[in-house]
Amino acid sequence: MRSQIEGRVRTTAGIYKVNQAILEAVSLPLPPLAEQDRIVEALDEQLSRLDRVESVASRVRCRKSHLAGAFRDSLICAKGELLAGWRWGELRDVIELVEAGKSFRCDPRPARDEEWGVIKVSAMTWGEFRQEEQKAVPVGREVDARYEIKVGDILVSRANTPEHVGAPVLVRRTRARLLLSDKSLRLVPKLGVNRDWLITALSSPLVRRQITAKATGSKDSMRNISQKDLLSVKIPLPPEDEQQSLAERADELLTAIDGAAREVERVGDRAGALRRLILRRAFSGQLVAQNSADEQASVALVRVVAERAAQSAATRTRKTMAKKAAVPRVATPMGPAPEPTSAPALAVQQEFDL
Repeated sequence: MRSQIEGRVRTTAGIYKVNQAILEAVSLPLPPLAEQDRIVEALDEQLSRLDRVESVASRVRCRKSHLAGAFRDSLICAKGELLAGWRWGELRDVIELVEAGKSFRCDPRPARDEEWGVIKVSAMTWGEFRQEEQKAVPVGREVDARYEIKVGDILVSRANTPEHVGAPVLVRRTRARLLLSDKSLRLVPKLGVNRDWLITALSSPLVRRQITAKATGSKDSMRNISQKDLLSVKIPLPPEDEQQSLAERADELLTAIDGAAREVERVGDRAGALRRLILRRAFSGQLVAQNSADEQASVALVRVVAERAAQSAATRTRKTMAKKAAVPRVATPMGPAPEPTSAPALAVQQEFDL
């Protein structure tokens, strides 16, 4: 039925419309009424199970980020207390240099392989570096190759929504000729600082809350974090010899979380496919058993049409009888006009001195 409607739908200024004629032209497979009841009962049982599966998948998707955040917090700070040998510091204690990109007036299209491109904010928004989120530098425009993005770079979004401003990504792969933008920062760690550990620390809720609080801006849709404020964020600092093991532990558990989430996604996709299959079978006579004793749909249609015609005729008869029984309004005749009242016979005109 959906494909029939979508095949006849009308489009006006991007809005899809259907009318009564389109709906009346849709063909509907009609089973006997008793079989309809059995189909509804079977669908209620089967689809309610799928609803529960899809509900669980949705909850897992929502909780994935919370689980990953709680795990990152546990790696860098156990319930707010520093682990043995750790100390509190600021981000500037582990960062050698912060490099800001440049503002370019770019073409509104992705750069081709032989062209230079500038990353967009969305390249640093989703917890991973997305090299395809970029715009082309106009042909002939000079660029500074020092701002080219390299594998291993740690990038943060200087301007973004409150949820994503200052969010870090580690560049694991990138195309050539891709530049930092004016809304991106490259953090260059000091010698001896493990990049994977630093990404874990910067991505933890403990640090993210500080960055969000320090971000400024008059619009909720776009906040900014300055280099000074970013470098002043407090972080727990572990001994250098522990950073590598912490990074490996983070990679192991976060990979497990991602794997479990992907499996749940596959289950959700299979549930959606199974839902469509069940509906196809339900409306093609393959979901429940047929019973030859059921009243045929064609017979039921004839009976329904006859009942509606009789009901319509009875309604018209009642309306006609009600009109005939209505009492007409009769105008009441008016009597003769009363005689005018004569002036009193003893009336005397009086005069007063002015």
